[in-house]
Amino acid sequence: MGPTNGINCGAVVAGKAVSGVGDLSADASNSETPPGTFAAFSVTSFRYQFGADLLVAWAVEMEVLILAWYVLVSTDSPVLLALLGALRFGGTLVSPFIGAYADRVSRKMLLIAIRTTFALLAAILMMLSLTEVLNPIIVFAIATISGLLRPADMMLRQSLVADNVPSGMLTGAMSFSRASVDSSRMVGAIAGAGLMAWLGMGQAYAIVVAFYLICVALTFKARDPAPRASAVESAWAGIREGLAYLGKAPDVSSILLLAFLVNVTLLSITGGLLPLIARDVYGLDETGLGLMAAVFAGAALVGSLVISVTNRYFRPQPVMLASALLWHALMTVFAQVETAALGIPMLALIGFVSSFTMVPMASSLLLAIPLPLRARIMGVRQLAVFGLPIGLLASGYLIEWSNVHWTLSAYGLLGFAVTAWLWWRWPTDQR
Repeated sequence: MGPTNGINCGAVVAGKAVSGVGDLSADASNSETPPGTFAAFSVTSFRYQFGADLLVAWAVEMEVLILAWYVLVSTDSPVLLALLGALRFGGTLVSPFIGAYADRVSRKMLLIAIRTTFALLAAILMMLSLTEVLNPIIVFAIATISGLLRPADMMLRQSLVADNVPSGMLTGAMSFSRASVDSSRMVGAIAGAGLMAWLGMGQAYAIVVAFYLICVALTFKARDPAPRASAVESAWAGIREGLAYLGKAPDVSSILLLAFLVNVTLLSITGGLLPLIARDVYGLDETGLGLMAAVFAGAALVGSLVISVTNRYFRPQPVMLASALLWHALMTVFAQVETAALGIPMLALIGFVSSFTMVPMASSLLLAIPLPLRARIMGVRQLAVFGLPIGLLASGYLIEWSNVHWTLSAYGLLGFAVTAWLWWRWPTDQR
């Protein structure tokens, strides 16, 4: 899976824009695809899906901030805040089954069903908040249901992009796909905190519901490639085939190990503990929390856009490993900061570096997986996301036992050491 297999996007011959209405697959020849940073947007299906993914990401991030602040204020418990964050990823355990199923049915229609469910759950929270009967127990119950589906949404959207975008454009497409997630953390943080402070929780959730509904409409416009796996194959058989492939693909299994580590030691902090850091370390309110989340996400967005321009000039996997080391080192330094004046610029630097791990990781993995196995392997990949709730729950107990600074330092140092070990054992021809 080195530079000869299409991971590095070299110069290609200009051609006509791709329609994306039925005759395109990710196996299309690079010589038939247009060059340039925005080449993926010549694929009609990708344009619609990018808009849909952007809106669902905005809605999700608004929900994350609104519910996290609600639970923290209502319960004043770091453990319950960590538990709320962990529930968002409960679906990682069922993602392999959904991935195996998605290789046999319409991925687009499965994605539409999931996003419609998101809209219904958000509407329930909106109505309960407006009628003033919402309580933390209901929030945890709904977070559990949506958490079962969120990892599957991420897996399906990445698989659908890889299905519809030619391989020569895929790293650029994944850069923009990642940029949509990063922008959502910035916009969602600002909008979620601002709307909640200005209008209240119920009215803020009305915007969330609207985003989900528009997202569903746009997803209907994406191209729906034919299922690749046998319709009579069982989900268990599909999972066994995917796991057997991983046993013979050390490059893919190494990427999955790094993904699990990053979720445990890094994304658990920026994805779940920022409300605690904002209030208890920096003394900020929900507006300050929104600023912190927006700065991190904005810097990550800049990093994703830089990669979209420069990806043809570097090999993804060495950059991914080096940036993972730097990311852990920066988190160890960030753990020692006690003021927002220093902590927020550090968050910006951490956010920028994070993109140089996450984008090459996603594109390397998608390009390495055979097309017939794509959804089921990406479903197995979602198991790595289970590292995030593990990291969150462990951090909640560690913080109560010690403090925030000690816990973040331990995560940074542990992650740095394990990343260095992974790099040492990485397949020789790819490091």
